[in-house]
Amino acid sequence: MRLVVDSPAVQHVEQTWPEFRRDPRHLRFGLASDGVSPYGVKSSSHSTWPVVLTNYNVPPWLASKKDFLLLALIIPGPKKVKNIEIYLEPLVEELQQLWDGVDDVYDGRTERIGRDRWFTLKGVLLWTMHDYPGYAQVSGFQTSGVFMQSVNVVDIWLQDLMIQHLLDPMHIDANVTKSLIKRIFGEKDGKSARRACEEFGVHPEAWIQVSDGGIESFPPAPWILTTEEQKICKKRISEIRFPTGFGLCLQKGFEKDGPKWPSALKSHDYHILLQYVLPICLQGLGTQDLLDAICDLSVLMRWVCSKTIRIAEIDEKEFSSSRKTSQVPFSTRIHA
Repeated sequence: MRLVVDSPAVQHVEQTWPEFRRDPRHLRFGLASDGVSPYGVKSSSHSTWPVVLTNYNVPPWLASKKDFLLLALIIPGPKKVKNIEIYLEPLVEELQQLWDGVDDVYDGRTERIGRDRWFTLKGVLLWTMHDYPGYAQVSGFQTSGVFMQSVNVVDIWLQDLMIQHLLDPMHIDANVTKSLIKRIFGEKDGKSARRACEEFGVHPEAWIQVSDGGIESFPPAPWILTTEEQKICKKRISEIRFPTGFGLCLQKGFEKDGPKWPSALKSHDYHILLQYVLPICLQGLGTQDLLDAICDLSVLMRWVCSKTIRIAEIDEKEFSSSRKTSQVPFSTRIHA
């Protein structure tokens, strides 16, 4: 699977509604939305939400170009939007009209291939694209708190589609890497993390110990690197020399901040860290279980983000746990 039209979701739409297969002029859209800082300042609390429609009728190398992206609406902010459905109502009405069909649309370029110049144009919204927090904004699902809903809940209003919402793997990759780095470097270690281990019955060696005097102590956690190991890992990353244009911001960030962990890394930098850098720079550091888990996660994300995916592997692909892959050579798992 290399193109969007190769995906089972698009083929399902064409089989369910054959008119989209008979006439390739019918439009296929994807809707994307995310909060951005319009001034490029991370510390700014101003949040602007653009809503963009992507046209999949054009080749993939053109679908992401600005000439083929439709800025349907923009929510200026300044605060995070909690009722985005109010802003989306006019867009939804127009998409509904396009789905029902727009009569007497003129096409002046198809006479030579035997199609009518006047035809009824239809359009379908294949899916929405956003990160996991945006899942609650766009679809109305609760993604946090006591009433958090599962992403597997079937939408009544989208029950005919194979895929209702797409979670951006690049965004998820960055969020997972940020959380992973904070954990192995001890920045997210606290009472709540240790209590969670005790509740789930994992890592008993890291549970909070209470002395006879009622004083709580935190034994060393197996997933946290020692201070010396952290310095070695950061030094290895700072000494990596990437090809021109590949990971340049990551390299400059470490050279600028020295021993401290850079705070201004972009999503692409975290993408490179997880999929290429961390499995190499953590060799010989920490426990073997930690290294195996990160290697398995790296292989998984590289497979998900690859340019070509075999459809037969989607159901058959099973990534073994670290206990099962400990006997497999590291180079085989990383370069497979």
